[in-house]
Amino acid sequence: MATICKRFLATSLLICFSLLCSTLLSHRAEAEPGAEKRAAIEALLVETDALKLGAEIGKQLINGIKPVFKKAVPNITDEALDVVVEETLFSVEKAQSGLIDQYVLIYDRYFEADEIDDLRVFYRTPTGKKSLKVMPLLMQDAVQIGQTLSKDVMQDAMPRIVERLEAMGYKVKQK
Repeated sequence: MATICKRFLATSLLICFSLLCSTLLSHRAEAEPGAEKRAAIEALLVETDALKLGAEIGKQLINGIKPVFKKAVPNITDEALDVVVEETLFSVEKAQSGLIDQYVLIYDRYFEADEIDDLRVFYRTPTGKKSLKVMPLLMQDAVQIGQTLSKDVMQDAMPRIVERLEAMGYKVKQK
């Protein structure tokens, strides 16, 4: 049962990461914002270090994959894990080159021009600056909570899943 949990968790993390990347990188057929709004959004992205924050969150997520790989492949060496992380980070960084355009479209979709200006003003305040500073930590904590919740949910659900699948005639390998 533990093997099933590990495989499910590893698969879930990879699927979530893939969905995140595909969402961020998929090209949407949306109208471009006007030049002024685009400039304001780009300024907001620069002022808030949005791309750096995204890269930091990506690194934290990728580093969170290490323990999952270690559990799924117990004999994997630290050197091999470093290769997994390095290559994944390289691909993430390479993919980020087109993120500004994607972020502009996202901000344009959800915010009016005056709201972008309001955000820029907010992030210049002490509270805004603090929120930017602690955001990576908040995201890291949120990821840890999500991982713990996933593990707890699967540990709770797996006995019932195995029982029901076996009742349906499936053989479920358990460790």
